[in-house]
Amino acid sequence: MMGIYSDLLFLLALTQYATCQKVAGQLSNPTLQGPEKVKLNETETISCIASSEKLSILYSLYRGKTLVQVQNVSTSEPANFSVSFHSQTDGGTYKCKVESDDAMQTKYSNSINIIVLAPVLGVSITSVPDPPVLKVHDKLTLNCLVKQGSGVTYQWYFNKQELLSNSSVKINQSSLVIDHVDLKDAGDYQCKANNQFNMTTFSIASNSTEVIVKVPASNPDILADVNFVNKDGMYLTIRCLSHEGTLPIVYTLYKNTSFVNDYYAESHREGQFIVLESYTDKLGTFKCKATNGFEPKYSNGLDVDSSFQTVTVAVSVAVTMLLILVLGLICYCISQKAHRCNID
Repeated sequence: MMGIYSDLLFLLALTQYATCQKVAGQLSNPTLQGPEKVKLNETETISCIASSEKLSILYSLYRGKTLVQVQNVSTSEPANFSVSFHSQTDGGTYKCKVESDDAMQTKYSNSINIIVLAPVLGVSITSVPDPPVLKVHDKLTLNCLVKQGSGVTYQWYFNKQELLSNSSVKINQSSLVIDHVDLKDAGDYQCKANNQFNMTTFSIASNSTEVIVKVPASNPDILADVNFVNKDGMYLTIRCLSHEGTLPIVYTLYKNTSFVNDYYAESHREGQFIVLESYTDKLGTFKCKATNGFEPKYSNGLDVDSSFQTVTVAVSVAVTMLLILVLGLICYCISQKAHRCNID
């Protein structure tokens, strides 16, 4: 009986000893320490330490999800990582992972955020839409971007004059928004980025970005005039006119949906086309399209048919007869005057 009790006591003691050994070998959550801010091209030390009875611990330093360095050190010493900050992308959120030498335990440290101080450099503007060509009442968004720079402040300029937030223009540091552009908003925009580094003020300006605001072309009117008539047919001048729309406007003439020609109206609003209509032509319908960078606008159809030709020929004949009568009357008056002079 005593032997059985002795065996039980021995097993109990052995279990307690194993439990103590396991607890003693447990890793604690490591502590990560490092600078909050570093200057560009500096090298700083980031330390990570975890307590354990293990002979050694594997320390891994991460920036975000990127592994930066690995060290295998004794449990009584911290892992000191020497990190160089050559760009602002070397800053960010750092975290340390520790693993026991038997790879059975893994713990993670607290996170620290490191800001890399750098002079402002590489300033540019992006726009939505891109390129910044808009019609009246569209929304414009301009963003001022820097390749590097810490603690940056921004200034905006319109046609070389500083621009501040107002009822129509919303400026929030690096962004400028106009919800409903107008013609007065067309012009050159520029941003300037400023910061201080090593007791020196840096100020870098972007290139100018030209914002173009257009009025879409209106539905054009289409008219036709007869130039002259001969045996081959009649020559028409077909005119297309959009009363609204930013120049230049490109007018396209169609006959029965078939392309005839283009007219580039740059200095005046009207487009003109000279067209020969044969008497043997089938009935035709002309239509104009006007475009100036936005959705095309179309005119009503203009029918040129046999009745149009008949009226034109009749008018032409009437004009010719009238001209003959006038010339006859002039000749008669001249002869009568000459006859009176002879009698006298």
